[in-house]
Amino acid sequence: MQRANGYTLLEVIIALGLLVTVLAASWSLLRSGQRNERFLWDEFTASELALSNLERAIAADVLELTPSDGRVIDTLNPQLPELKITLFVTSSAERKDLRDIRVTVAWTDNSTHATRTLERAARKRVSP
Repeated sequence: MQRANGYTLLEVIIALGLLVTVLAASWSLLRSGQRNERFLWDEFTASELALSNLERAIAADVLELTPSDGRVIDTLNPQLPELKITLFVTSSAERKDLRDIRVTVAWTDNSTHATRTLERAARKRVSP
């Protein structure tokens, strides 16, 4: 008996099953990469905003102390929804001529809906 050229139904079903499995794994990997990219982009943007505001505070001629809960800095940034930037300026406990400057950036992560916070700090010498 001679066999006809082509694939059997079972071979086609197995091949399609393997193809679906590979495509599902690829899709999962792609989505994971997109989530990581968004996470890192938010972190990068928050870091740049914190450093920018920290440098602005350091460059200021007069560096006034802030209340204990800080001073909120107004900003319009569509990159990070519900963004809150807070500046803290306190006297250094070690020396009277030093100011501790801290900038906190807080935002809501779109994927997890959790509040994330990033902080940057520096010191500045001021005249007594």
